[in-house]
Amino acid sequence: MSSIRRNLQLRVTIGVIVIVAVSGAATYWLTERSLHKQADTALLAKAAGFASLVIDEASDMEDNDPGGLIFDYKEPLEVHDLGVWLRIESDQGETIAESPNWPGGKSANRFDERSSHGTYAISVPQHGLLHEAWLVFTPGAEQVVSEDENQPELESSTPDDELPLVPSEHRVLIRVLEPRDTIDSAMNVVGLAILLGVGFCAAGVWLIVRLGIAHGLGPLTRLAKELEATRSVEERPEMSCDTEELAPITAALTDLFDRTEAALMRERRFTDSAAHELRTPLAELRSSGEVALMSRDTGRYESSLRESVKIGEEMSNLIDSLLASTRNAKAAQDKITPITLSPILTEALRHTRYIVDTKNIELSLRIDSSSTWVAPPGSCGMIISNIVDNAIEYTPDNGHIEISLTMTESGAVLRVRNRPVSLTEDEHSRVFEPFWRRDGSRTRTGHAGLGLAVVQAQCDYAGLSLHSQLASGDWFEVIVRPGD
Repeated sequence: MSSIRRNLQLRVTIGVIVIVAVSGAATYWLTERSLHKQADTALLAKAAGFASLVIDEASDMEDNDPGGLIFDYKEPLEVHDLGVWLRIESDQGETIAESPNWPGGKSANRFDERSSHGTYAISVPQHGLLHEAWLVFTPGAEQVVSEDENQPELESSTPDDELPLVPSEHRVLIRVLEPRDTIDSAMNVVGLAILLGVGFCAAGVWLIVRLGIAHGLGPLTRLAKELEATRSVEERPEMSCDTEELAPITAALTDLFDRTEAALMRERRFTDSAAHELRTPLAELRSSGEVALMSRDTGRYESSLRESVKIGEEMSNLIDSLLASTRNAKAAQDKITPITLSPILTEALRHTRYIVDTKNIELSLRIDSSSTWVAPPGSCGMIISNIVDNAIEYTPDNGHIEISLTMTESGAVLRVRNRPVSLTEDEHSRVFEPFWRRDGSRTRTGHAGLGLAVVQAQCDYAGLSLHSQLASGDWFEVIVRPGD
């Protein structure tokens, strides 16, 4: 039981740890993707903010200013001031603005990209992994105000020195680089938190499972100890369980005990019945052999051998019928033939003639020689001999026995009556129980109480109907007829 507890505890703990670890890995991955997505969005927003400061300035001949693309930002472009590295290029390959110590190198020709913006990660030897956002856009260009009197004035709601910008003829690429230190630090914290969570969860699950299994398996442990102390089926433990989970186990064990007990009872019935039924033929076999040994007559030898063979066949039929009836089988009617009963009844009476004469029992017979049963020969012999033996054994001295064997349309009917018998209705209901013997006259006999129990089993096996009754006066009657 302790090994079961340890294995179950280990498996449950490992299962929970795997689930928590997978959940933690999924959480880590989703968090990392979310942080990267937020960083990319923020970096693109910074690039767009810088793009709004790029203009295409008009030339001023009076100030000798050639104009062109400029970055209208007067503050330093150091990374510690901007928080990012910045590089602005024109479509002519001119660098408009660049942070000192720009680590990104030259850019690919992004002007030919289908998309006008994007983000990706680059690896720089001195700075590690960096996030880069790039943006291609067309800056605004200043309008040139002509002094020609014949040219109409531009209608504008803004002052002359704040004319609205128009799209430039050039395009500009902005690249913004940002270190991943913040994201990496955050992910390190998340990873450490997940590892600690898995560790605490494993310890908690181990403790909870240990206590829970110890409590839950308590009834099963007690049941195991009771089963270990059980020495026989008759001493089976009390199969009671307070937990619903263990109810199927107790039910299965109860069913197993029932089936085992039933199998043992069948074996006991077979051995007891075999000992009961084989006692007489074994005695005859021994007697026949002893007579043959004492004789020097060849004819006597042959007669003893024939008698021994006949007894052996009877014993074989007895054993087959006992085995079949013990296993609750049914006789195959298509494999047996009608059995004439009068010789069997005559042989049974021959074996008991000495007891009948000794007890001075009045015996009345009415036998129809055509009476037959469609049943196994061994069963017919056991049924008739046991009923006759039972009647003779339990009939007192100077008693009376009536035996009739008649043939009807459905088959032979055997009726055996003996008197005087003093049985109550309650005792009468138990006469077919194995090993039951009534106090008084029945306990003084040498029988083990198996005769009528064997008759019941063989009638069930052969498909015959068995019935007993207390007739008027002090008669006890047993009737056997073909089944329905």
